[in-house]
Amino acid sequence: GIFMVHQELTLFREMSVAENIFLSHFPKKHGLVDYKKMRDMTRHYLSELGLNVDPDTKIKDLTVAMQQMIEIAKALSGNTEMIVFDESTSALTNNEINDLFHIIRELKKREVTVIFVTHKLDEIFEICDTVTVLKDGTLVKGNVKINSTTKDDVIHMMIGRELKEMFPEKPEPVREAKKVFEIKNWNLLNPERLDHKIIDNFDFDIKENEILGMYGLVGAGRTELVN
Repeated sequence: GIFMVHQELTLFREMSVAENIFLSHFPKKHGLVDYKKMRDMTRHYLSELGLNVDPDTKIKDLTVAMQQMIEIAKALSGNTEMIVFDESTSALTNNEINDLFHIIRELKKREVTVIFVTHKLDEIFEICDTVTVLKDGTLVKGNVKINSTTKDDVIHMMIGRELKEMFPEKPEPVREAKKVFEIKNWNLLNPERLDHKIIDNFDFDIKENEILGMYGLVGAGRTELVN
């Protein structure tokens, strides 16, 4: 009755939504997979999550947020009593996080227990009833009621001291330096969907004595750009 939604999704990209959901427990008829029943049951579990997705859609054609919803549908199909979300919001936009929290609240109404692992304090205070703090592999404090603690209390438990400054002082602006590398109008097509660009007209440059950082959500094209 325990199911885990990992930060790195564990779906088979070349298989359909229905096949991924029922991979470990295919419905059968006369010893063979009952695909009609599997599709019908898939629609049922997806509708519980407010999703309108064709059960035959391949996982690779879904967004990261949609794939995460399929992971949750997998859990629902197995009569799960507890779901562990491991940093599930790390690759989601704010709107997608709100959708996920709505689903978690609905799971709670169905008496499904949720363990929500995150580094983001705002999420803890928005979605959780109690908080447990782990530090250096040991339990600092557990089962603290959210409505009886503050963010400062949780930070103190995490780092072992009072945090007086949230951000360091802003450094002096770097003088204008010589460009040593520059990319303009960089495009990269998706090899699986040639009508879709992974990178679309991307520009950047690097100057002397400068560190350039690139960040973005999963699927934004960071890895493809560097490769």
